[in-house]
Amino acid sequence: MTENTTLVGSKVSGRRRRPKAFDGVRICADMGCETRLSRYNRNGTCYMHSPIVFPRVRGRDVPVIDV
Repeated sequence: MTENTTLVGSKVSGRRRRPKAFDGVRICADMGCETRLSRYNRNGTCYMHSPIVFPRVRGRDVPVIDV
């Protein structure tokens, strides 16, 4: 026989942290770019002028077997 089980959780309690916001009207730091930055963008440049950042790829390494 299979037993019916139910998973019960509790509500998250406590205060939630406000997102970091930057004051004032900010413009992209790249020369000639007049893109207005979001108040939540922590970089000084817009998306087009930000350096490319590759995320860390997680997972396991599969060993190579010589045949």
